[in-house]
Amino acid sequence: MKTRIIHADIYTPDIHIGNGVLEVHGGAIQFVGTADEFGSSPEVQVIDARGHKLIPGLIDTHIHGAGGFDISAGGAAGAAEYLASQGITAFLATTHFVMTHSELLQSVAQIAEVIDNPPIGAQILGIHMEGPWIAADRSPFSRADLCYPITREDIALFMQAARGNLRMVTFAPELPGALEVIPWLREQGIIPSAGHTNADYNTCMRAVEQGLNHSTHTYNAMPPLHHRSPGTIGAVMDSAEVTAELIADGFHVLPPMMRLLIKAKGTEHVCLVSDAVPLAGLPAGTHMHWCGLDIGTDGEISILNDGRPAGAYKLLNRSLEVMVKSGTAEFGQALHMASRVPAEMLGLKKGQLAAGFDADLVVMDDDLNPLLTMVAGNIVYVKEGFIDVKRFTNSL
Repeated sequence: MKTRIIHADIYTPDIHIGNGVLEVHGGAIQFVGTADEFGSSPEVQVIDARGHKLIPGLIDTHIHGAGGFDISAGGAAGAAEYLASQGITAFLATTHFVMTHSELLQSVAQIAEVIDNPPIGAQILGIHMEGPWIAADRSPFSRADLCYPITREDIALFMQAARGNLRMVTFAPELPGALEVIPWLREQGIIPSAGHTNADYNTCMRAVEQGLNHSTHTYNAMPPLHHRSPGTIGAVMDSAEVTAELIADGFHVLPPMMRLLIKAKGTEHVCLVSDAVPLAGLPAGTHMHWCGLDIGTDGEISILNDGRPAGAYKLLNRSLEVMVKSGTAEFGQALHMASRVPAEMLGLKKGQLAAGFDADLVVMDDDLNPLLTMVAGNIVYVKEGFIDVKRFTNSL
């Protein structure tokens, strides 16, 4: 049966439609437009958005956990359910690098098992391995004995464990042999991303020539931008083919530098990510032991005892709020970088409210709290009291 959402303040994200109507059937969007444009349709379930925002589902390509669930330690299914309640409809399950090789292989295999047996909630689009092929001095969590250069043979082992679900790898391009691996990664359909790196400008530009097309949490865990030593950041800004991740929590990168990156790259080549740790979404004052360190939150950020960033706390719906309130981007622009950009980067029919695209969408209140989340046309989250979900045949 078709589902029609009426009285919606729609952001496609690039077009704003007031008092809009959207219709879903068979897991895909069939119609988006104004109430005047929409004709009658029999056999339809109606959801009244009551004037609230209707947006494409948010897509997070760099996230380690949330709601207390550690993706690298068997928590991928729990994270998927929790993320749906925060407006994230799809994500790349991201592993960390503070594990032995055998533990990391096991972690990847566990995530692959969840992908093959999907839980109710956000869709796991694949696996993003953030290291261990990184510069050990570029993270407070890293251990030198667990970091090493990237090789085809090592990636092949993780590809096998991932059962074809390895979609992105973060590595330091200055490490021995890294440049030679990049074309092969592209051939395997894996996005090569520079991160946790000390690469200078020239090294990073050589990596781009080999096919590097992504930058992991740009600005963070890389040499600072300097007018006589542009480094990795300068190369990212200077390369149109590179999509730059941005942790838009207002703490990892301050608004002036966020605006600078967007001016340099354009909204088409900036991808908002959370880099959230399992602490994300838990109450202020919560502490946990993660990656060998004690981390805590004040409800705004995730930090170490010495005040340094410890992953991130805010999820993408809160990143939208930061972008708008800081004057960094208008709502539609911020939404574009959190939905359409990651979808196009992964080659998916997601991230837009348009006919023929996957029916991954979110109804949000004025404070950007989700009221309803739909994945592939199925209702996977409803805030209590918004609708009577039992009336709908496509609720899970």
